[in-house]
Amino acid sequence: MNPKVKWPVHFTSKVHCPEKISKGILCDPGDNLNNYIQANNGIVFGSNIELGPGVAIISSNHESNNLRKHIKGKPITIGNNVWVGANSTVLPEVSIGNNVIIGANSLVNKDIPSNSIAVGNPCKVIKQKEPYTEKFSETVFNKKTPTRFDSFLGFKK
Repeated sequence: MNPKVKWPVHFTSKVHCPEKISKGILCDPGDNLNNYIQANNGIVFGSNIELGPGVAIISSNHESNNLRKHIKGKPITIGNNVWVGANSTVLPEVSIGNNVIIGANSLVNKDIPSNSIAVGNPCKVIKQKEPYTEKFSETVFNKKTPTRFDSFLGFKK
């Protein structure tokens, strides 16, 4: 169903334009149930991203007078250590910072700053989030991680 995608995708999910997606480690967009990832304008995922079931990330809209054409725009960016709750939708040109939780059923139509918990339709920051505490330097991976992720993982150079 997603033959061009180079990471695991659940059979109920769809990833359009995977070649326009860049991603860190601990991040497999579309690996949960019923995810819809459309990257016509590109999507930049950080590391340690979790998408709940039913999440849609849509990087471009259609032109209103020609539904076969997409409107060009900047890519969506999602930082490190982000959890997007079930059935949420992220709309074009949005930037989500690092260490963010997006509540279930949210519609993200504006940028969300780092260290935030945001919910609703439209999505709004409701409180500041405490620092992320998981120590990836203690994690045992089943294969060698690329050296470009050493600083994210907490390895000394």
